[in-house]
Formats: sequence, structure tokens, C-alpha cells
Amino acid sequence: MHHEGGIFARDLIRDARRITNAELRSLLQPDRAMADWRSRIVAAFLIAIDRRTEFREAIGTLLLTGRASDAGTGYCFAAAAFGTPSILTAYLDRFLPQPQVRDAQPWALGALLHLDRRSGTGHAQPYLTSGAWHRWREAVPSHPDVESYAEAMGHLCAIGFASPAQPRSAMIWSSPPEHPSAAG
Repeated sequence: MHHEGGIFARDLIRDARRITNAELRSLLQPDRAMADWRSRIVAAFLIAIDRRTEFREAIGTLLLTGRASDAGTGYCFAAAAFGTPSILTAYLDRFLPQPQVRDAQPWALGALLHLDRRSGTGHAQPYLTSGAWHRWREAVPSHPDVESYAEAMGHLCAIGFASPAQPRSAMIWSSPPEHPSAAG
């Protein structure tokens, strides 16, 4: 199983480097209000893996529309891969106070925690200490654990570092994120 995961990651990195910006824009469909979330999440993941920072504004806009649906995971992944806490904090400021909106809040806060741990910042702390996260979490039947989302975001952000080739865009970290050894 591990070998298959390595092959998948390798192929994903290859595809992220091969796809053109025009193809990514087509998948994102930024001008369509009711676009297919499947194509958007694929685009967001490929953008994140190759650190295509030229899509930063589009990713932020799509996340902040509040209709992220299942693509929100990809938008949060891209914001984390770019090292852009402002996209995540803007989203959380808008949607964490709305417990009836169950969208990408756990992914956004998990991405922010991941960034904080990588850069030594404290962008996530106000959401955790003010009770905003706790109130939102308690209103959601599944009671998501933000630590598991932060860990998952760390694993996602590590994907682009699995290949020695440099991405087109500048990388935000000088070394790969720390994550458990893939041995086993």
C-alpha cells in the first residue's frame, strides 16, 4: 500500500508541474458561481503542490465566497502551501462566527496552525483562545478535532517537497516540513 501511495504522489507532482496555467484556470472556473467542486479541488491541489502563487488571489476569492463546499480543502491547502495566513484568517473571521455554515472551517484553522508551527507565528491563537473555534465546533455534530486537520495539512504540504525538482514558483520554506518517516 505504501508503495502505491508513493507512486500516486510522484504522479501527482509530475502532473502539477505539467499542467498549464490556462488549464488550471479552466478547472477553477473562477467566473462561474455554480462551478463543479470536483474540478476546483483538483485545480487547487495541483496549484498547491507546484506552489503556483500566481493563483493566490483566485484561491482567496473562491474560499471567501462561502461556497467552498468540498473544494475548500484544496483552497486551504493552497493558502498553506503559499504561506498565506491572511487568506485563512479572512475566511475564519467571516465564517467561524457562523456555526450554521459548515464549510472549510476545520481545514482553514488546521492550515493556520500548520503555518504557525512552521514559521513560529501565532495567527491561530485568537481563534482558539477567544472561544470562537470551540463555539463553532460544539455546534457541529461531528466535533472536528483541529489538531488532526493541522497534521493532515502538514502531510499535504510535504507532497511538493517529495521531488528534487524545483517548482515554477518560489517555495516558502527553505527545507521540507518535518513529518514522520515514510519508512515502514
